[in-house]
Amino acid sequence: MSKYTINFVDGGECFDLGTFSNDTEAAIHAELVIERRGYDANELVTGEWEQGRLLIWENEADAANDAGAKALCSVERC
Repeated sequence: MSKYTINFVDGGECFDLGTFSNDTEAAIHAELVIERRGYDANELVTGEWEQGRLLIWENEADAANDAGAKALCSVERC
């Protein structure tokens, strides 16, 4: 079990996402949090976990050729 945080780029919000048994469960929960904020879950683009960090973009256009500057948020394993 690992603890995860979610960091929203716009506004600099950061809060505990929770404790999950694996990265996949944390990513699913993050998408639910984002959806509750009014974003379309069908449009979200999720990157690959790299060094305990996952980037999530609002849509394909933002994700295209982006290293994270246009990401909606990041999910990080603590």
